[in-house]
Amino acid sequence: MGLPQRIAGAMPLAEASEQLTAALEKELQKGYTGNYGREYLFRHLRATGIPATRQRAYASLKILDPRGVELRRPTFKKNRDKGGRLEVPGSNYMWCIDGHLKFREYGIGIYAMVDAYSRYVVAVFVGLSVTTGVSIVKRMVDVLESTGIRPEFFRSDRGTETTLLANAQLQFERYEDPDCSLSECFKYGGSKSNSRVEGWWNKMTEGQTMQWRVSTYHK
Repeated sequence: MGLPQRIAGAMPLAEASEQLTAALEKELQKGYTGNYGREYLFRHLRATGIPATRQRAYASLKILDPRGVELRRPTFKKNRDKGGRLEVPGSNYMWCIDGHLKFREYGIGIYAMVDAYSRYVVAVFVGLSVTTGVSIVKRMVDVLESTGIRPEFFRSDRGTETTLLANAQLQFERYEDPDCSLSECFKYGGSKSNSRVEGWWNKMTEGQTMQWRVSTYHK
């Protein structure tokens, strides 16, 4: 059935360690495995058919790439709303939205929608810009059509691209309740306090994109 046998004994363990070391060296040459944490690394190795426990895999990685492991140590502070934790009654009550601008110098924009209750990533868009209002509204409508769900609230910062988005949400709401105000279906807040999306950006950066963030300043 293709099930791997449990490694037992000094000789099989030594052979498995050599195999693991060779596999990790090959993966490190690709340039991204060094950004993986213990769980990511374990799942990646298992997916490629390399038998290793989390502890052995991470221990080998620390030997082969100590600097990469050190750089992965947590450096981000947790962001919370000023009034405390962001609490919502259930799924699809509020979707938090935000743009990731770390790669805009290279013409790459990333935008994400995250459910505030479950932290489920509803949608991720990658395009030429995340600061174009029309583009963001179009992505919003695409998500509403594909999921058949519209949250009671959207939450975002006060970026210029969110004006049309907020108006679209208001018009959808007024179709059912003509007297609805913007504050009853859309919430603004600072980008750093948008903890659901910011938390996901941090995880994405730590696990995948940090290696591509290079300085554009040249002396």
